[in-house]
Amino acid sequence: MLEENDRRGERAIALSQGIIALIVFGFHILSAAKNSWHTFSPFTVSIAAIIVVACAVRYSLSRRPVLPSGLLNLLSVIDGVFIYLLIASYSFAYALPMESAFKAPSLVFLMVYTSVRALKIDPLPVLISGSTVLAGWVLLHFFVVASGGLFTESYPEYVTSGKVMVGANVEMALGYAATVLILTFATAYARGILADTANLKELAAAKSEAENLTARFAAVFDSSTDGILVVDENGVIEQVNPALESMFGHRSSDLIGNSAAMLMSFENAESLANDVSVYVAGGSANLVGHTFESEGVTSGGKIFPIELSISSFKVNGDLR
Repeated sequence: MLEENDRRGERAIALSQGIIALIVFGFHILSAAKNSWHTFSPFTVSIAAIIVVACAVRYSLSRRPVLPSGLLNLLSVIDGVFIYLLIASYSFAYALPMESAFKAPSLVFLMVYTSVRALKIDPLPVLISGSTVLAGWVLLHFFVVASGGLFTESYPEYVTSGKVMVGANVEMALGYAATVLILTFATAYARGILADTANLKELAAAKSEAENLTARFAAVFDSSTDGILVVDENGVIEQVNPALESMFGHRSSDLIGNSAAMLMSFENAESLANDVSVYVAGGSANLVGHTFESEGVTSGGKIFPIELSISSFKVNGDLR
């Protein structure tokens, strides 16, 4: 059940992320068309196309007989890298400095990228995507510094200009990290419930199968025309079928709990008991597993010939 849930989750991630990438592609084309194609960015289109291809790969991997979790987690990291590139591509398309990426509306894609991982109801993909985003957030600051980006400590200047305010970006990162932790705990809790449900379903299925097997055994046992009795390793009768009751003239209530020796003459019962004792002790027995002729004794004391076949099995480790 958990594996099937993971497969559905991976497909949901692939479809959701693919649809978002196509929407981004569509909006970019519309925006470029309105601006006489001056803002058209082959880079943005290429990144969106790569994300769609990655989603197709994810969907294909989810159909494998064994779900490749390692590859899917690696693909999540790759998805995060390309989403950052997609955000950066808008700066290139509009000839803006790198620090403008910190105020881009497309930053929401980072939250969507992480949130869709919750569809799998597994905390690990959420943590991996969250870690990827936070690592990318730090690297983006390094790129801004390397490219000569402008920084400020004034909030009004931060709001009204394109300058970067480290404190504001740290707050954004902390808020995002808190969201990731909440999603992680929520998916871990939900997965625990899902696992318990899966165990209950497996137990119910096993119980149903055991009941079916018991019913089939009882049907064969009761309908057999041969007399059958089940005894423990001490020869005490535990179960008899209707054919044996009819054959010996005893009711099952008179037999169960008594020694099987009551159904045989003293000599035959003693010989049989010796062979069974040897078998129980781990030695070889001439009678167990074979068919032989013997004599039975009815409830009225009448002796009659019988063909006796003995086999053994274990129930909870106890010999029968």
